[in-house]
Amino acid sequence: MEHLGIGIIIIILSLLGLFIAFIFYSLLLHLAAGWVNIDDRRFSKALLSTLAGLMAFFSVGIFLSLLPFIGWAISFAAGIIIPVLITQAIFNTTFVKALSAELIRFAIVSLLSAIALLLVLILVGFEAVHQGAADLFQHYTQALHMRLF
Repeated sequence: MEHLGIGIIIIILSLLGLFIAFIFYSLLLHLAAGWVNIDDRRFSKALLSTLAGLMAFFSVGIFLSLLPFIGWAISFAAGIIIPVLITQAIFNTTFVKALSAELIRFAIVSLLSAIALLLVLILVGFEAVHQGAADLFQHYTQALHMRLF
């Protein structure tokens, strides 16, 4: 019973983290919309654009990724174009401004992710991360080998 309580706490904290990430991602779009001078920008539009973009990308991306050979490339392109088109429609702006806002958001998220990765490497240590990755790779290699043979 004790493990069930810990599991529920982990699920609740994970959902809270996803909600905070969603709000932060929307805030970045709102800020980027201001930087590229999109008129009538509101945080509610950024929330709606982010939600619609994520839902559309995941639904289309999952379908396209099932296509052999070229599906991953089309899915990648759709992951760029779909949020831009949704942002363009919701903010009622030009394609170039919507693309600029999405690229700014992507650049900020990439920069923050790189900083977070560097902090983890510094705090945990390069060797610990390397060893953890090596152990994970060995585990999945053995599991794959057992499934194939």
